[in-house]
Amino acid sequence: ELSYEVSSLKRRATDGMSEADVKLKEMDRLLKAVMQEKENSSREIADLQEKLTLQTKELQDALTQRKLAMSEYSEVSDKLTELRNQKQKLSRQVRDKEEELETAMQKIDTLRQDLRRAEKLRRELEGRSEEAEAEASKERKLRERSEEYTRNIEGELEKMQQRPQGRSPSLNSIEASQEVTRLKSDLERVCVDQEERAQQQALRHSHEMSAIRDQLAEAESTKSALQNEVTVLTKKVEQLRSELEKRSEEQEDSVMDVKRRHDREKAMLLDDNKKLLGDVERLTESLNRMQNERRSLEEEYEDLRSKKESIAQWEAQITEIIQWVSDEKDARGYLQALATRMTEELETLKVSGVVGGGSSVLAPPEKNWRNRRSQKLDKMELLNLQSSLNSEIQAKQVISEELSKVRADLVAAQKDVREFKQRYENISRENMRKEKQVRDLQSRLEAGEGLLERPASQMSFLEQFLKETSLRRGGSLESEEGDVEDEGAPSVPSLTSSRSFISQEQLGSPHMESRPLPPLPQTATNVPPGVMPTMAHHQHSSVAMGMSGGSSSSGGGPSPHMMKQKAHQFLVRSFSNPIKCSHCTSLMVGLTRQGVVCEVCGFACHTTCKEKVPQICPVPPDQTKRPLGIDPTRGIGTAYEGFVKVPKPGGVKKGWSRQFVVVCDFKLFLYDISPERNALPSVWVSTVLDMRDDQFEVSTVRDSDVIHANKKDI
Repeated sequence: ELSYEVSSLKRRATDGMSEADVKLKEMDRLLKAVMQEKENSSREIADLQEKLTLQTKELQDALTQRKLAMSEYSEVSDKLTELRNQKQKLSRQVRDKEEELETAMQKIDTLRQDLRRAEKLRRELEGRSEEAEAEASKERKLRERSEEYTRNIEGELEKMQQRPQGRSPSLNSIEASQEVTRLKSDLERVCVDQEERAQQQALRHSHEMSAIRDQLAEAESTKSALQNEVTVLTKKVEQLRSELEKRSEEQEDSVMDVKRRHDREKAMLLDDNKKLLGDVERLTESLNRMQNERRSLEEEYEDLRSKKESIAQWEAQITEIIQWVSDEKDARGYLQALATRMTEELETLKVSGVVGGGSSVLAPPEKNWRNRRSQKLDKMELLNLQSSLNSEIQAKQVISEELSKVRADLVAAQKDVREFKQRYENISRENMRKEKQVRDLQSRLEAGEGLLERPASQMSFLEQFLKETSLRRGGSLESEEGDVEDEGAPSVPSLTSSRSFISQEQLGSPHMESRPLPPLPQTATNVPPGVMPTMAHHQHSSVAMGMSGGSSSSGGGPSPHMMKQKAHQFLVRSFSNPIKCSHCTSLMVGLTRQGVVCEVCGFACHTTCKEKVPQICPVPPDQTKRPLGIDPTRGIGTAYEGFVKVPKPGGVKKGWSRQFVVVCDFKLFLYDISPERNALPSVWVSTVLDMRDDQFEVSTVRDSDVIHANKKDI
């Protein structure tokens, strides 16, 4: 038992030792793997640290470059703002100088008018003084006459007293005394009246003379003051003239330099032109030779082509003849085979009739002949059925092809409809976003942020926003019209405006795509500072003016900035698209310099309408609310604008081309449009039709006029 236990213990010990060796080996292997992983991880950490250092360096370099770019951008923006400020200052100084010059000229005119008035007043006062002197001389003469009259009366009285007394001395004395008393009373009364008149005349004359002296003194003082002002203003005008002369001399010097440079360049260009003319002559000679050779080759080619065409015609005729001959041969062979077969059958019938001689013998051949005849009839019916089946198969193939085409058109139309719906949803979302932005801006304005105190970046953002909205709105309208064309709508809706309407029949054959007139802006027509053209410009000025109106109303009164910008600042502009005048709604026709645009509010109008526009900038909304369309009394205004489809120069069979039409001033203006999707019309007028012409008439299109046109296009 002990030996058994010892042996068992030894076995256990050996087993434990073997297990320990195995575990030790596993531990060594694990340790080696862990050490390997540690080394790998340390290497990865080192690599990652190197990558991190490189990335940090790159990040630092990128940050430094970004800082440099930001600094350069800030410097450029600062320089740009400085240049803009300098430009604004210079323009303001120029305007101030012009205003000073205008005020000085106005003051000079007013002073001249005051001088004329003073001279006129002086002449009137001199006339009055002469009249007063004439009246005084008249009074003096009257006084002298009255004194002479009194002296005569006194002499007569003395004579009467010295006259001898007659028969009735008492009566004569009484009468004489009465006459004397009466004459004395008359004389006293006349003397008193003359003295009173003389006193009144003297008082009036003294008052008038004092008033005249005062007026003369005032006139002389005003004359001296006006003369002083005139001298000051003349000095200012002379200074301005000297400055303008200096500037003109400088400009003349620069112009002379430019002329000299131009002359030198002109001489060089003339030499080059001479050389080029020689080259052109040589090239023209070679071109003429080549053209002659080309003509000869073309003539030879035409001869060969005519010969080829004649040969082709002959070949076609020969093939037709050969086909006809082969058909005739086939038909003749068929008829011959049929005739031989019939003769054979007749021979067999004759032979069978002669040999048999009885009804019982004739029955089987007659039955065979009937069977063959029924088989022939069956074959003929089968051939007829096959031909009808082939024709039905061909008709079904044609119908299936048309059905596939219709399905393809339907799929394309559905695709266009889906695209249009998606575009419409995008535009609606964009409009909602833009309306939200506009409401935010209006709320900011109502909160007290003035329009003129906004930074340039915000104003540029607003301009860009308005341009994008207008352009997308124009694109959506044109996409809608394109979708209507693709779907082939047979009818065209009329204009929504009841005042201005034109039907499809009034425009004749062109296929109208009506578009309602855009509403006149509340304040002004928006012209983008570039033609904008398009209607984005009108929306910009209207929104800008509405914002300015909101800021002024919220502030409780006009701010000093708004007081400065009461008058419009019109500049002549060139537009790239047809633009309407915001005052008379007529087209501004021309290739360049079609009209003027206000720099502040964007109000666009004709140069002739500039004087009729309200002087308040921006224009109040109540002064722009008036109906659109033609004014029948004056014949001005835009009644309709939209897109039309006219036949191509090759005819209706060649297809249709889109044009932009405007009915304005009793005329039809047609503008070409490029075949692109969202293309805009140019300022080039392709066709102008005067509706006031005696030969102008409108009629509906008949089927005989456009034979190759589709029914939906008429």
